[in-house]
Amino acid sequence: LRLTGYLADPTGNSTGALGEMQVSLADLAPSATTTGDVGVNLDATAGIIPGAIVFNTNNPNSYNNATSLNVYDSLGTSHLTTMYFRKTAANSWTVNVTDDATPPNTIGTTTLAFTPAGALSTVNGAALPTSANYTIVTTNGSNNIAFALDYAQATQFGSPFGVNFLTQNGYTTGRLAGVEIDSTGVLSARYTNGQSLVQ
Repeated sequence: LRLTGYLADPTGNSTGALGEMQVSLADLAPSATTTGDVGVNLDATAGIIPGAIVFNTNNPNSYNNATSLNVYDSLGTSHLTTMYFRKTAANSWTVNVTDDATPPNTIGTTTLAFTPAGALSTVNGAALPTSANYTIVTTNGSNNIAFALDYAQATQFGSPFGVNFLTQNGYTTGRLAGVEIDSTGVLSARYTNGQSLVQ
């Protein structure tokens, strides 16, 4: 006997149509990064870096802190993106974002301003949007990676620099690792890249 159920479309939404349940053994195609969220605390007590000191990834005196995030191109290749935070005035920071080239290229410069209470007030001089756009030019045959990083959850409190979360929505290709059936009877395939897809 064959198991039947309500089938899902390619995006995992139920179509309401009954059919034979099948789990595809094909690899899950990669998905390029388009958005990300940056949740960091920038230390309000950090020293201001004079404008005479030009930003340089090789000069730690030209920025206050840095953190990195992996993003993915259309072929599923990971690229390391690094954000260098530089305090330019009271409640004002510049974020220099670089790619993983050798030497790295600056793919965007973003200004963040904070209120006296430490909340984000503007990004590039505007209250909205709270995100900034960047593009990594790839050389491996994939599409260039055009993505936006949202700084809405960034803060500037009088405590050490910290990364609360860094997320992005891309992923590499994945092989089928197993199947799961939840308490409502939804059948999902699990993949080696951490993704799951309703079948």
